[in-house]
Amino acid sequence: MTAVKDTAELKRLFDTGAHFAQVKARRHPSMKPFLIGTKGRKEIIDLEKTTEQLEAAKAVMATLAKEGKVVLFVGGKVDTAALVKKAAQDINAPYVATRWLGGTISNWSEIKKRIDRLAELEDTSATGAMAKQHTKLELVKMGREKKRLEERLDGITTLLKRPDALLVVDTKHEKYAVK
Repeated sequence: MTAVKDTAELKRLFDTGAHFAQVKARRHPSMKPFLIGTKGRKEIIDLEKTTEQLEAAKAVMATLAKEGKVVLFVGGKVDTAALVKKAAQDINAPYVATRWLGGTISNWSEIKKRIDRLAELEDTSATGAMAKQHTKLELVKMGREKKRLEERLDGITTLLKRPDALLVVDTKHEKYAVK
């Protein structure tokens, strides 16, 4: 049964082009054990080792989920943002599908204050109490602030504490999240 599953997984990876790597001149030496050859100037990745590593990553994620740890999904590239957002929403996990906010991990207390401010703005606008207490200009400014906070904190509003782990789709593009 696992051999059939592995074959299907290998075919799926092959069909998506996961076996194509960088041009040989741009390859990092530590990648050599995961390569099986070259085609033209491009390296060819060993898909069997890739599936082994994917299974190991799945096991780590399953362990984190079993322990009740919070995993933050990160993928701000245009190509992957929608996929990251959908995958995280399917399992009710926090995500960052736009630009990474500096200090999301290292300066959590300030990010938490911004999340709390957004919740406060949403509560007051939902009850309608804002219109009675503020001028029109103040309401416009609060609306802009709310919109800006919603855009920046979209997927992390449910976080109550600093995440225990990050699942980063592209470490090169999300270098500030990894730093």
